[in-house]
Amino acid sequence: MKRLFPAAALMALCISCSPTPYDSALSDAAKTVVKLTKDTGSNVTLDYNQGTVPADLTFYPRVTTTGFDYTLGFAIASTGSDIFVRAVANDTSTRMLENFGYGSVTIPNLDSRYSPWSAWPTKDAVVTDAYLFLLTFDALYPLTNNSFGLFRGLATTPHVMWSVDSDNMHNRVTTNLAQDVTVLGGAVEASTSTSADTAYWLVRDVPTSNYAEVTSSVTWTAITLSLLRTSGYPYALSFLPSSLTHVQYFHDMNEAADAARNPNASFASWYDTTAGKWVCYRWAEYPVSSGIYPYVQLPIDHRIDALLSTGQLLSTEGGMGRLYDRDGNLLATFPMGTLRFLSEEYVGGVARTYFTQCLTYNNGVHFTTYWIATAELATLGI
Repeated sequence: MKRLFPAAALMALCISCSPTPYDSALSDAAKTVVKLTKDTGSNVTLDYNQGTVPADLTFYPRVTTTGFDYTLGFAIASTGSDIFVRAVANDTSTRMLENFGYGSVTIPNLDSRYSPWSAWPTKDAVVTDAYLFLLTFDALYPLTNNSFGLFRGLATTPHVMWSVDSDNMHNRVTTNLAQDVTVLGGAVEASTSTSADTAYWLVRDVPTSNYAEVTSSVTWTAITLSLLRTSGYPYALSFLPSSLTHVQYFHDMNEAADAARNPNASFASWYDTTAGKWVCYRWAEYPVSSGIYPYVQLPIDHRIDALLSTGQLLSTEGGMGRLYDRDGNLLATFPMGTLRFLSEEYVGGVARTYFTQCLTYNNGVHFTTYWIATAELATLGI
């Protein structure tokens, strides 16, 4: 036995000195992080005391016309059948983001191929507070569980979180349209305006089962939808299966008047269960005849998560970033791993694409945010 002890001791020492297990997601993220710029002040620690840290925990900081303010914002995570939205603010004594209010949205039976939520930190006239626009979809039971909301975190003492037009709205919304509509998809686009961002929506007209596209400003006082296109309303989109309850929808308003992006166009991406893959369609702004809009299927078979100010489409499905032009041509791929797309924002009049990374170590949850000028996004390609 004595002869075996040194060997056993050496084995124990080797085990105690073993390197940290290889984390492929973290390694993949590192390949992209080296090409990004770390945002000033973005290293923040969240006081997450609700047990096991969810894998999709994300921090959305307050956005201003000069960038992000990391002393105030919202932490979001999906837990079981709920999405929890927690307002957080910096505690100067602990230098940690502390929870000061939360709301929740129920998401039972969510199709796992879709992201549990889409969220956008949005600016508003009250620039000291934090605002978050949240959109969720239940792909199986849309009439009762689709919801969108606007959350407001007040920069007061003590801090307060307000929920405006939140989950009680479900997916039936009141608009200035003649009939009721069902929301199929929507997205917020960063605006150069100092007062509010803009949302675009694809809705299904309940009486006719045809479609309409609507727009709204995103302010904390209200979400009011109005027609984006008046021609041919409500109009048919023959390529959209009638069984669809959720699409990734985007509208390219082409505010930059880029000749290559005329006319304005819309995009819809959804998972085709028959084909077993994602599909993506684009249709033009102007109908060739009353209510008929020219459309084309793009050569994209991954989920589209954002339409950028360049008119390019961004996919982050499966931990891989993919950048496409408006014709569906693949411009670049880059590994994301533990990185998550945060939003696109204008800083100093220049569009930036932001990513955030959540790491758990030393019994804490740490966030760091990185950015790259949107016009340079393709340089991340491997």
